[in-house]
Amino acid sequence: MTSIHKMKFREKHLLKQFGDGQDPIELIKSTTKIDTGGWIRNSNLWLAIFKDEVVVMAIGRRKYIDRAPLTDITQTHYCHTTGELVLAPIQTMIHRRLKMSPGDSLRAFDALGINPSTLSNHT
Repeated sequence: MTSIHKMKFREKHLLKQFGDGQDPIELIKSTTKIDTGGWIRNSNLWLAIFKDEVVVMAIGRRKYIDRAPLTDITQTHYCHTTGELVLAPIQTMIHRRLKMSPGDSLRAFDALGINPSTLSNHT
């Protein structure tokens, strides 16, 4: 698990609003960057997996938060072509494709209770 201690103060504060005060089962910093109102750079999206929900978040001058119950992402898969974890079948999340390493995606699958060997090939 990525340590919560590696998060910036504002990211930690934002994370504490979710999961009923519990630490996430898994916390992964993706390499997907979005505009959160910073002058110089964009912010990385974080994937936080809790017992009942998944949260995708980033913070800069503005914050970005998107959440989904685990029941809405049962077909989550890793696209080897793009190097993205794809939260599926949910369509309502703006950023449901998160760039990350295959190792990080395996950690996400483990936290979500998904066996990657049973997945069909997705692109």
